[in-house]
Amino acid sequence: MPASNVIAILGPLMVVGCLAGLASVGHRRHRLRTTFGPEYDRVVHESRDARAADRELVRRQRRHAALRLRPIGPSAVNAYALVWKQLQGRFADDPSGAVQSAGRLVNEVAAARGYPADDCGERLALLSVDYAFAVAQYREAHVVGERGRTGTATIEELRSALAQYRVLFGEMLMTPRPARLR
Repeated sequence: MPASNVIAILGPLMVVGCLAGLASVGHRRHRLRTTFGPEYDRVVHESRDARAADRELVRRQRRHAALRLRPIGPSAVNAYALVWKQLQGRFADDPSGAVQSAGRLVNEVAAARGYPADDCGERLALLSVDYAFAVAQYREAHVVGERGRTGTATIEELRSALAQYRVLFGEMLMTPRPARLR
C-alpha cells in the first residue's frame, strides 16, 4: 500500500483520537470543577497547573473512597448540638474563644465521622470531596480565628467566622450523602 494511502487512512484516525482524548480531559475537568467548586479553583491556583490540580483532586477522591466514614448517631448529634449552643452563648463574652472552640468542635465531629484526625491539611482535603463549599468557608473561618487569637480580627469578622464554621458543622452532622458516581 502506498504511503499516501496510509497517511490518508491513519491521519484522520489520529485526529479523531486526539479530539476524543481532549474531550475526555475536558469532561473530567468539568466534573471536577462542578464537584469541588471553589476548592477546585484554590487547588489550581496553588499548583499553578490545571493538570496537577486535576491529579490532586482525583487523588483525594480515591483516598476518600478508602475511608470508613460513619454517620453521627442521634444521641451524639444532640450532644454536639448542645456543645455548639453553649459555645455560641459564650460569643458575647469571648468572641475569639468561641470561634476557637467552634474550630475544635468541627475537627472533633470530622474525626468522629472517620476523617483523619492527625493531619489537618489531609482532613480538609478529604472533607472537600463531600463538603467543598463548606470547606471553603471553614478555611476562611480558620484564617479569621487565627487573627482573633492575635487580637486583629473585628467582632463582625469573628461573628462571620462562627457562622462559617457552623455550615460545615451542620453538614457533617447530617446523614451521609449517597456516593457520587465518579
